[in-house]
Amino acid sequence: MMRSEKPFELISSVLGKIDSVSSIAGKISGILSFLLMLLISGDVFLRYFFNTPIPGTNEIARLTLAWICFLGIFYAYTNKAHVRVTLLMNKLPKYEPHFELIACFFGLIIFSFLTYKSSLYFWESWINRELYPAPIPVPHWLAKLSMPIGAFCMLVAIFFNMISQFFKILHKGEV
Repeated sequence: MMRSEKPFELISSVLGKIDSVSSIAGKISGILSFLLMLLISGDVFLRYFFNTPIPGTNEIARLTLAWICFLGIFYAYTNKAHVRVTLLMNKLPKYEPHFELIACFFGLIIFSFLTYKSSLYFWESWINRELYPAPIPVPHWLAKLSMPIGAFCMLVAIFFNMISQFFKILHKGEV
């Protein structure tokens, strides 16, 4: 094995681990979506037929939606299922890694900022032990935790995608 092949193996290994974590995130997001559907359907049924809603449904729905969104966005990014603007890439396919590298650069800036700011937002909520004003105590900080976790996962995925694109440019698409 040549010395220059080691970075490729390391990047492939890390990207494989990121894919595994994103697969778990996608499954959790899907399960939460299903449970949220059951909760809201049950709430609507009980409210309509028995005039007895499930206490805290709105608050639990808000909490669950935050996790569904941030885990789902990580899953979609790693599986290339997100919306992409490919107008330039279709016209200049040999420069696709260059466009991807630029997009990754801006993604790193955005998700670094989101990770930092949302971590502070979560930490303040954690320290104050915030709860939703609901019939049952639902921790507000738990919903706020979804953003720094999701943003950090995206940051890591974008960083290693950026390195992968950089090596594709250096080795003319052989990675």
